[in-house]
Amino acid sequence: SGDYAQLSTSGGSSVSTKGIKADNCITISDAVVYVSSTDDALHANSDVLLENESYGLGDITVTSGSLVLKTGDDGIHADNVLTINGGSIIVTDSYEGLEANVITINDGTINVYAKDDGMNAKKGNATPCININGGTIRVTTASGDTDGIDSNGNIVITGGITIVQGGSSSGMVSGSVDLDGKITMTGGTIIALGGICETPSGSTNSNVVIISGKSFSKGNYSIKDSSGNTVTEFTVSGTYTNAWIASDGFNLKETYTIYKDGSEFYTWTQSSQSVGQSNNQGGQGRPGWRW
Repeated sequence: SGDYAQLSTSGGSSVSTKGIKADNCITISDAVVYVSSTDDALHANSDVLLENESYGLGDITVTSGSLVLKTGDDGIHADNVLTINGGSIIVTDSYEGLEANVITINDGTINVYAKDDGMNAKKGNATPCININGGTIRVTTASGDTDGIDSNGNIVITGGITIVQGGSSSGMVSGSVDLDGKITMTGGTIIALGGICETPSGSTNSNVVIISGKSFSKGNYSIKDSSGNTVTEFTVSGTYTNAWIASDGFNLKETYTIYKDGSEFYTWTQSSQSVGQSNNQGGQGRPGWRW
């Protein structure tokens, strides 16, 4: 049980339809937060002049706790920096899931469903960037002109496991992962299902396989090396025609097999840093919230 506040308009007045809004910063630690809103669920401004005659920072930090967010716009919107150090974040519905100039994920469990971009690093005071250093992340987007992860700058991945489902079937224009800069990957695992735009290249300690024209349908998947050791496991909740997978668990000259529900699905040899070709196709699906 809890307390609820109801806002209404009368006489031509207007109220904010954001869930939690700050003109400076929002910090969430060891809290349980449920938001259902027509505008952003969490929103921090950087363009409001405060009483101390300085402008708000526009930062949001989540260190722990549990957030369940449903919104008609952004799940979490920080004008400047969004930092996630832990906790559980579920965005059950949104237009864009997580949006900020710089997004840094150090730990936590994150599930996002968005009608447009799942995660978006927008233009701002700094070079847009999405940093993934740890955590378990699943991003699912609707079909159409959408991006699972979109950066107007760069993406840096050093750890964690990230699963992206969705992105436009047009590829090149939008896809499971889309960016204007480059992807730098030195650790972790990312499984990108859907339209293929950019993939990591020249990364240290991480190798890439591009799988074109192969349908990833609903089911449980595992990737094993030739000795039967498991590199990673994941589930798929929709149907996606293409994929690229990058991991620090892929070694050069090793042969790997993807199994779906226990049966062999796809086999390749990691003969170079990046193997396979893309035909820029995609798919569609809905979130399953299972790993």
